[in-house]
Amino acid sequence: MKNFRIFLGAIAGSLFALAGYLVWFFSITKHDPWLPASTGYMVETALAGILVALIGGLLATLIAANTSAGSAASAIIFILSAWNIWQTWRQFSTFWAPIIAILVMTPAAYIGGHLPRKHHV
Repeated sequence: MKNFRIFLGAIAGSLFALAGYLVWFFSITKHDPWLPASTGYMVETALAGILVALIGGLLATLIAANTSAGSAASAIIFILSAWNIWQTWRQFSTFWAPIIAILVMTPAAYIGGHLPRKHHV
């Protein structure tokens, strides 16, 4: 049962992070992530990506009921896999959106996974 919770946490955390990031693109800003964007928009998108990835990593760890952040690390693998598939599918698109996901969202998901960790003095 513990392994299932870890797996479920990883799936839920990564889906939250990716869905939040894609909802940011398509629903809120009405901007296609495969098109070029201004630097300001890229920074704004990176900040939104950090927020949803932090929450996704936290969600993964809380669902797993595990403070080792293993589910957050697994969520990172799902995020990277999804962006790799996306770039393979859209070979001639711009690369700024997946670079934000790789360089900004994956560390944020890992940090989010460490937020509930209890420190003993």
